[in-house]
Amino acid sequence: MSHGHRVPLVYRGFRFFGAPFRFHVAGLENIQGSGPAIYTANHLGSLGPIQAILSVPVRFYPWVVAEMMDPARAPRYLYDDFIVPELHLDGRAGIAVATAISWVSVRMLRGAGAIAMDSNRGRIIDGFRRSLELLAEGQNVLIFPENDQGQVDAGTGLYPFKPGFAELCTIHQRASRKRVPIYPMAVHAGARQIAIDSPMFVEDGKGRRQDVERACAELRQRTLSLYHQLDAPSRSV
Repeated sequence: MSHGHRVPLVYRGFRFFGAPFRFHVAGLENIQGSGPAIYTANHLGSLGPIQAILSVPVRFYPWVVAEMMDPARAPRYLYDDFIVPELHLDGRAGIAVATAISWVSVRMLRGAGAIAMDSNRGRIIDGFRRSLELLAEGQNVLIFPENDQGQVDAGTGLYPFKPGFAELCTIHQRASRKRVPIYPMAVHAGARQIAIDSPMFVEDGKGRRQDVERACAELRQRTLSLYHQLDAPSRSV
């Protein structure tokens, strides 16, 4: 696991106690250096974030929906996003469970150093600023770029990608004058594996908008390719 910051006890405890549930990780040899870097992965509900942190031996600072780090907003967010659709529990019982889970999850996310991305309150710049600070310190930022308002890919469950990862990369590269590697990852529930691809870079050539759009298309294609590679063995079982 990369060094530079002291790894919080919460983070280490999560990885230690979750070790029996880790997925196999393929492609660790593609990681070049300990950081700074941007890692991306598909979401798969809560599975992608959990398994990326649990299974990949890299100290990540993950982007997290700000509601999940706010004690006042977390219960309702969990209720709508997880309790009802996943546990099929609604009403007072569902709210009670969401409140209990949020009491733990908010403290865990804060203790692990997660980065709150508050798009609903127009304060996403705070998350970008924190991410840039971490990259400047040689750390690794973990992003789940899917836009669940878009058209889902039926075969993989992947949505179109938001450009935030590429914009962060571009801003940091222009400030530091150093290229930042982006490592595409794919989490596959059926195969119980995570695949890591070789690094890609956002090229600063034709203009920021074109560079970002090209990076989005490349990242999604690479993620789809990784997922299909993991999908092949699971189909033959």
